[in-house]
Amino acid sequence: VIVYNNILLKYAGESKDLVIPEGVIDVSANALQNSDIETVSIPSTLKAIEESAFEGCKNLKTFVCDENSSLEIIHKNAFKDCVALEEISLSKTLNTIAEYAFYGCVNLKQIDLSSDYLTEVSQYAFANCNDLSNVTFGDSISIINDYAFYQTSIKSVKFGDSIKSIGNYAFANVGIAKNKHELFENWEV
Repeated sequence: VIVYNNILLKYAGESKDLVIPEGVIDVSANALQNSDIETVSIPSTLKAIEESAFEGCKNLKTFVCDENSSLEIIHKNAFKDCVALEEISLSKTLNTIAEYAFYGCVNLKQIDLSSDYLTEVSQYAFANCNDLSNVTFGDSISIINDYAFYQTSIKSVKFGDSIKSIGNYAFANVGIAKNKHELFENWEV
């Protein structure tokens, strides 16, 4: 692990299981892009995952936050096309999931977005996550942007009281909708 000023710049190790060391506050852009890692554990000190940090990690199956994690932001394309990703635990301090963050994670089955600080799901954040069927929304989420959950397998959703806006095609081509009139028929809003 190459770390400079508490920023993980690159990983060139042989292990398929990456444990990011305590004290690291940021995973830099493209730091692990297209690597062969299979699991990642992050420390409580990590605050940001930069653009394309894990993009294209075709073997990455599990991403786990420390239970006391202070992760606040997942930048654009951070986990894009991590096709083996099945399990991800996110921080309760998370406030931003940028556009395309998990785009194309076709094996991701569930995601918990119940952070008290997360107010918005960015466009295409979980689009083309074909197996994504279970999403837990927190009460703080007020905006779900265009195409956020496009082409997933979501069967039902329960939103918190703060939901104000659902963007165009945010839930298009999901598991329950055959046409736009049926989209919210079985959902609690």
